[in-house]
Amino acid sequence: MIKNFFLILLLMISPIFLNAASLVGDTVTIRHAYPSLTETWDAPETFTVQAGTADRILFGNGHYYVNIEADRILIDFISQSAGWSPSEWNGLVVTGIDFSVTSVTTTSNWAGWSNSRVSFGADYVYFNWQGMSSVSGTYIYADVQQQIPEPASYILISMLLCGIFSIKKYKSCLF
Repeated sequence: MIKNFFLILLLMISPIFLNAASLVGDTVTIRHAYPSLTETWDAPETFTVQAGTADRILFGNGHYYVNIEADRILIDFISQSAGWSPSEWNGLVVTGIDFSVTSVTTTSNWAGWSNSRVSFGADYVYFNWQGMSSVSGTYIYADVQQQIPEPASYILISMLLCGIFSIKKYKSCLF
């Protein structure tokens, strides 16, 4: 009986550990938005995210690579010199993420880059590098996080279900 209780408890709380953010398997669309967020400079690409570099795409009219990993969006600039117009919007748009994005933290060697240039929401992340200049070797690495359900709620529900299961089993022994 105790063995069953722990097995059921383990099965009930396992979603807590399996629910970690992962972009792998998501079908996402990337596009370069310019001169506004609603206009597209480069043809959009829709693909299923894979681990590794199999889904690495040359983008931005040949100026940069985009590689999306389990919890990170990697943008590597390869053109020798690119000045990005100071229009309303000039940058990468990633949509179709299968979880609600709750935070994005970037690491970059691009002088002048900051997290204030990143927007995110329910299923998207936008990068705006309007008015900046990049050179070969410039990069932006963005860690994407999701909200994970509170473990206490799962444990409470699990214990309730285990209690109901135990009572049913106990009653069947008495009658």
